[in-house]
Amino acid sequence: MRVTIIGPGSVGLLWAARLAQAGAQVCLLDYKPERAALLQEKGISLEDSQGQAHLLVEATADPAQGLAHTELALLCVKAYQTAQVTPILSPTCRLQRGC
Repeated sequence: MRVTIIGPGSVGLLWAARLAQAGAQVCLLDYKPERAALLQEKGISLEDSQGQAHLLVEATADPAQGLAHTELALLCVKAYQTAQVTPILSPTCRLQRGC
């Protein structure tokens, strides 16, 4: 499953690391190209009670690339940033209602 995480802050990076550990294909979508490039190059380091892990994930600042073929998008931005992010989602994602 391809998962795009929009907002690679602490919550977004934790989700990215856990999903990558579970076998998902993860892409981080950031609005800062420099940070996206750094994440693409260096990956994510995770330390927990099980030890340390280093995970390489895709990262980009290009919404078209980040959202291409995405099956699940997780919006991990601050509440006040939601209005800025939703316009990039609407052309590429369709919302589905579930139970």
